[in-house]
Amino acid sequence: MSSTAKICLTTLGTVLANTDEARAEAIVLSGAMLKESAGTFWNNGQWQMRVVDEAGEKVCALTFSADRS
Repeated sequence: MSSTAKICLTTLGTVLANTDEARAEAIVLSGAMLKESAGTFWNNGQWQMRVVDEAGEKVCALTFSADRS
């Protein structure tokens, strides 16, 4: 992780029916977060969302990167 990396953790969760539903919700939430970030995302290089279950096991990870060229 670079020295400019920012980590945002939340312990708030949403109870969903299964892993497919959790993955779909991760896509929706990621889209909303990217939209909110507007132009600042282009300055950050890379961003990742990790989704875990109640036991802390990874359900999925979505990675986004920006290239201005």
